[in-house]
Amino acid sequence: MTPSPSIDEIFGRGADNFAALASRIELELSARAARYKFLPLEEYAQLMTHDAAHAQRIYWNELVGRAHFAAASSILRSAQWLKGVQFSREQNLYLPFCANLRSLIESAADSLAGVDGVAQTLAEARGDVNDALGLKSSQLTTSQELEDQLIHFSHGRKLAKGEVAPQSHSAKSAKAYIEQLEKLGLAQSHAIYGLLCQATHPAADSLSHFLSEMGELDFALFPRNDRANIAALIHKHQMFLHALLRYAFNQPIILLRVLLYIDLPEYHSAEISRLDLSAMPGWQKCAKLMGVAP
Repeated sequence: MTPSPSIDEIFGRGADNFAALASRIELELSARAARYKFLPLEEYAQLMTHDAAHAQRIYWNELVGRAHFAAASSILRSAQWLKGVQFSREQNLYLPFCANLRSLIESAADSLAGVDGVAQTLAEARGDVNDALGLKSSQLTTSQELEDQLIHFSHGRKLAKGEVAPQSHSAKSAKAYIEQLEKLGLAQSHAIYGLLCQATHPAADSLSHFLSEMGELDFALFPRNDRANIAALIHKHQMFLHALLRYAFNQPIILLRVLLYIDLPEYHSAEISRLDLSAMPGWQKCAKLMGVAP
């Protein structure tokens, strides 16, 4: 029996580690589900007037919960698309391979937009946040930018015509997220995403992979080209694929690591605490801001 292709064959060395970590985090969250509870705005406004310290604790409890959801759900979603890519490769299904890879790119782009800078912001504010959570501060400390970013990640969608919703609920186009991914360093994101769209849309590229060129203006219908086409795609875009998982998983992982230093144990991950992130520049920066060893 031919062994199943490893994720490392598609995404490079270390890809199996991302998949294994995501599986462990999924098991951890299944065993002890995180809960997110929000106070109605009217009650929060009254509390701000009568008990500012409790209002501050509730504000940061909710915002840290949003950060946890952004990080954890990013890992879980990207892991599912990663499994889809691997399964399509194992079954030699070119179109599903392209569709799952395209969705993994979208997932990485959306997640990065949702959590980019969040870990550093919370690391910088850790002292104030923990004071607020411990009822040691009645001074109003908020972060509207962080709040809007996290709400956009969890609530962003295409609004119905005439629907009244905050601006943070209005999703950008997929193109905008992909372009931002490229600006943040993942070269060729837009071009490769476009190629995958052509394969997954009802267009010529979704059909041409069934043809084999026999000569000039001479083609044969050959439905079993999938394996070769997948291998060619992986080979051609090897550098991009090797970088993609870092963009999909690193920032959410760093954010979950920062949350270990926020005084809300319900958002602490034992799996994340066991990781050695000392070589990751993003974590090094956050650790320095918090005054802890990387």
